[in-house]
Amino acid sequence: MKYSFSSPVPEVLYQDEDILVAVKPAGMPSQPDKLGFMDLLTFLQASFGESKALPDTSIKLIHRLDRPVGGVMIFSRSEAADKWFASEIPERKIQKTYLAVVCGIMPEPKGELIDYLVKSEKTNLSRVVPKERKNAKRAALGYEVLKTGNVEGYGDLSLLKITLFTGRHHQIRVQLTQAGCPIFGDCKYNKLFSTEKTKGWYKLALFSSEIYFRHPRTGKEMTFRADPFVREPLAFSTFFAEDPQI
Repeated sequence: MKYSFSSPVPEVLYQDEDILVAVKPAGMPSQPDKLGFMDLLTFLQASFGESKALPDTSIKLIHRLDRPVGGVMIFSRSEAADKWFASEIPERKIQKTYLAVVCGIMPEPKGELIDYLVKSEKTNLSRVVPKERKNAKRAALGYEVLKTGNVEGYGDLSLLKITLFTGRHHQIRVQLTQAGCPIFGDCKYNKLFSTEKTKGWYKLALFSSEIYFRHPRTGKEMTFRADPFVREPLAFSTFFAEDPQI
């Protein structure tokens, strides 16, 4: 497989007999795709899937991040963990927080966005549609504006903290675009970057910065964080030099 991502190699934050928590670099696929680049799942399986300490475990994907999005992800290492994360409503098992730089100013300093989305299998894009539309899926997130600033050539930019309530295809990217504040560097949904598709994945300023969940075996509360200002400085530190330390 080929390697093609600008950040350091993936980092494992935690592992035991049931779960593994790792940081995915922006530009690295979450799982194998048709382009043939090294993906995080394959990387972890090769590195940790058959360790001497845990010879009978296998690593499986629980959730995904879009290829250009970096951040914290959880993987299963046991059948018990597979069943626990798959049961009931998956979004209630894992609480995800993101940081994003968007073009524009949100209408309120804090609020929620609720839309209904439909994914096109042909284009692999999602769009907002009326609630009554066939196959429309509810998408909900909460946001908080952490910082704003004006950057020459790009105008007003905002740094947002985003809490994901549902897990839809390209949800954050589509909903923020619908709200009039598309994500900086998003070649798919931000018209400002629609001609910059060959300039690298790192520009998408969206990062999974924190994940909270209860351990599937012990019930212990667990939180893992990663700092995009350190891991993806080209997408974040260029415009907002200081980590808001949320």
